[in-house]
Order: sequence, then C-alpha cells, then structure tokens
Amino acid sequence: MTRKHKWLWLGAVFGILAGGCESAELKAYSEPLQVVERAELGLTRLKDKLENPDYTPVDEPAIAQSTDEIRASMPYSLGKKLKDEALKGELTPKMEQLQETFNKQVFDAVYADPRDLATARAGVDQCLAIVAEMKSILGG
Repeated sequence: MTRKHKWLWLGAVFGILAGGCESAELKAYSEPLQVVERAELGLTRLKDKLENPDYTPVDEPAIAQSTDEIRASMPYSLGKKLKDEALKGELTPKMEQLQETFNKQVFDAVYADPRDLATARAGVDQCLAIVAEMKSILGG
C-alpha cells in the first residue's frame, strides 16, 4: 500500500468513527424523546378509553402502560440516558410535574371509589400539555 493509500484509508476510518460519535450523540437525544412520545401515545389511548362511562382499569391496560412510562421509563431515560445537563435541568421539573399531575388527577381518580372519570379526563389533558412541552424541549 502506498503512502497516499494509507492516508486515504486512515481518513476513511476516522470519518466512520466521527460519524459513529455523532450517531451516539443523536441517540442520546432520541431515546428520551422516544420515551416522551410513548408516554404521549399511552396518554392519548387512555384519554380515548376514559370516554367510555363503563371504563374499568382492571379490564384495560391503558392505565398500566401510562403508569409504567411516567413512573419508570421516563425517569430512567431522562436521568440516565440524557447526558446534556442543561436539558436535564429543564426537563426534570416538567417530569416531576407530569408525575404529580398523573398520580393525583388521573391514577387516583381512576382507582377512586366511585371512579371520577371527568377528573381523570381533565388530568390526562393536563398531562398531554406537559408532555407537549417536554417534546418541544427535546426538539420533537
């Protein structure tokens, strides 16, 4: 291999490595965005289910899926996967607000005796507004 070919080969290798670093950086932002989008999808499904006056959380997994995304997946993704400290600082209060709103106005209302579906629907709307803000911060 001539000296020129070695330099071309090294340039190609460094280009691939640099592209891999950029890809890893993008992935660090896309994973939290995907979790936020899944939470949005779950909340939208739950909102649709709550329109049924006979809704029971035992028969429908929508509340469980939303609960898992908001209580477990989102804190892990935003806390461990997101490396940008400035974004973490912006998103953490939003995530805490989302969790509090979901727990008090959606989860508690759905499992209350008797169920308060009107409060749960209003809570889901508030949660969706918070999620929209989070998506905007993440560039979604």
